[in-house]
Amino acid sequence: RVYHQGKEEWYKVGAKSAARDFYHRVKTEQAEERFQPEKYHAKTIKKIFPSKWFEGNRKVVLFKSDVHYQCYSHFWSQCFSNIPLQQISPRIIEEARVRLLEEGKTKSTVNRYTAFLRHQLNLAVREGIIPKNPFDSVKSFKEPQGRLRYLTEGEIERLLEALPARYRPPVLLAVNTGLRREECLHIRWEDVDLTNKVITVHKTKSGKSRSIPLNPAASRILSDLNSWMTSSWVFPSESPASHIDPHNFYKRVFAPACEMASLEDVTFHTLRHTFASHLAMQG
Repeated sequence: RVYHQGKEEWYKVGAKSAARDFYHRVKTEQAEERFQPEKYHAKTIKKIFPSKWFEGNRKVVLFKSDVHYQCYSHFWSQCFSNIPLQQISPRIIEEARVRLLEEGKTKSTVNRYTAFLRHQLNLAVREGIIPKNPFDSVKSFKEPQGRLRYLTEGEIERLLEALPARYRPPVLLAVNTGLRREECLHIRWEDVDLTNKVITVHKTKSGKSRSIPLNPAASRILSDLNSWMTSSWVFPSESPASHIDPHNFYKRVFAPACEMASLEDVTFHTLRHTFASHLAMQG
């Protein structure tokens, strides 16, 4: 029991010795005018996930989409719904990982789930909510190295033939620049410098802007486009005010074209692998 600014506060801290240590720590912080009562109230995963602290620290590197984000947060909210953050231990994290594996998740997927929680608990440490991240002693599963899939020149031609004409330029640009799907479809004309043959990409995976050099083929693709006459976007949707939606483009255009061209195990990211692989093969 602690009095702070004339108000009585109760805290559950465990054994009597722990209560004594806690009381002395609080008194020291009060004397130094740095005591924050809310920091010591037990918080659960379920309480902190919907907070602005959670929403304000989303990292693109961890979440491919809002669907993944909501999926991870829902699982951990259900798993640790009544467990105070301070009581989350390596043991119960291991039990949760086993549960995910038993549900049929791969080790790679389980690593994505745990990376999400590790990040959130790191934020809790930074905010002073918990003293230490229990993940410090939890190792990620070793993931199998996937086969690097890239397209041959013949496969690129088959893919282009299967695509509607208006969707060939972004695919060709990705093959010649290594741009990711979102990066490619979010380009504005103001970010294109054909004189110096460079694109400035603002919406990147790391969150930092970077410059992409244009080879002759990429420069030609952009020079042949006339979308600049009606839109600020290089690849506008049917409405010039917006760009092509990356998710819809993949589901409704790219994936069906791959199927029509009989290209197996191909995603838009394969175009990035194709760009890098062709560079390597050319020395």
